Amino acid sequence: MNNTSKISQESTNHEARIIQINDHVLGFYYGRGLTGKSGYESNPENWINKGAWDLGIASYAVYRGDSALIFDSSTSPECGLWIRRYLDEKLGIKDIIVVLSHWHLDHIAGLSAFKDCQIYALEATAECLRQNRVAIETGNLWGPPGIPVIMPTQTFSDSLDINIGDIAIQFRHYRIHSHDGLAMLICSDRALYAGDMLEDPISYIVEPGDIPTHLKELSHLQQLSFASIFPSHGSFEIIANGGYEKSLIAAIIEYNRNMLRHVHDNDYLNLTIENMIPQALKTGAVSIWESYRSVHRDNLHRVYEHWHVF
Repeated sequence: MNNTSKISQESTNHEARIIQINDHVLGFYYGRGLTGKSGYESNPENWINKGAWDLGIASYAVYRGDSALIFDSSTSPECGLWIRRYLDEKLGIKDIIVVLSHWHLDHIAGLSAFKDCQIYALEATAECLRQNRVAIETGNLWGPPGIPVIMPTQTFSDSLDINIGDIAIQFRHYRIHSHDGLAMLICSDRALYAGDMLEDPISYIVEPGDIPTHLKELSHLQQLSFASIFPSHGSFEIIANGGYEKSLIAAIIEYNRNMLRHVHDNDYLNLTIENMIPQALKTGAVSIWESYRSVHRDNLHRVYEHWHVF
């Protein structure tokens, strides 16, 4: 069955909210009621709104002169095309490299706009795309819409260093959120771009059996030297005002630990986000965004189904 949805042009606006992080990094932000319609609203279960725009999502471009590196391609072919046109028309950028933070659809969906560019990804990311290509393109993986799968042109196993002009950019593999998680570090900015490894207020747990690994890797992430965190899913205002502090990592550690710690509680499936991150909410490291209630419910069921038998 083909679950590809036709996009509605009525009231559709793929214009991102632009975040000028500094003189060489831009954020392209969609969702949380700050941008126009995605065009896929005819199906209320579409993953672009339900899994990305409702939560708020940003992709990032590092640029110098007429060159840019884009960390993730955004949430749809139309959004990817809007971002590419913006870079061309507003900044005169012609030479583009794309690097993927991981294989999930809300990060690879805009790649068709960059299919003539160099696209870098972990070998594990490319393998996931190969294995799931048919399901992704027919809309049978996460549901509609189906999107074209554009494969990486270059793969690597663990780490990658790229320069855009005089800006040195490091990419490092961490098994957090997804087994193919990739973080971007700009050491001169003391900035970490975390993809979906870190979210405000909670992380989406899609690999529940790997939570112990995620916790170990989060501890490793904490030891890195940086001052600001820019996640894919988070508050527009916080990202626009210099990013998150390291306390965001502690919040995600608290959430994952408590999701495991309480899995045998009799009322586990009724526990709230507030039950799982009391310290993070008390300190203000994160704040409740209501669309994450459904993410939390999904997480509870996934973790319960995997861990309750142990």
